[in-house]
Amino acid sequence: MGSLATTDSDIMGWVMGVLKKKGKSFLDSRTSTVSIAYQEAQKARVPAYRNDLFLDSPNISDANLETRLGLVQELGQRKNTVVVISHCHNAEKLEYLKKFISRVKTLGFTLIPLSRVGKTDVPQIL
Repeated sequence: MGSLATTDSDIMGWVMGVLKKKGKSFLDSRTSTVSIAYQEAQKARVPAYRNDLFLDSPNISDANLETRLGLVQELGQRKNTVVVISHCHNAEKLEYLKKFISRVKTLGFTLIPLSRVGKTDVPQIL
């Protein structure tokens, strides 16, 4: 299981070595409360991100959607980037995700792929 692997420094060291070699980044979904993956990525100098919020777990009710939107707003006031994860593996969860996307856009958030986080069109000054 991935969540178990994120608690093992040897495994994460190997994973980060491969990611660094291939120029990839790492997203720690934080499914384990004792994950060390983000710290291992930092040690290896691999660009890394941490999940801030699970969108659809454990329930996908309208009430839960409102709660999640409130949490996104709170996080957005404290952070420049909010990372939200969804497990969209059936039609019902897809509809929930579509509602979330529509609503979060009306709140003024811009959705971007994780690969674009922290990137700008401004050239680096050498």
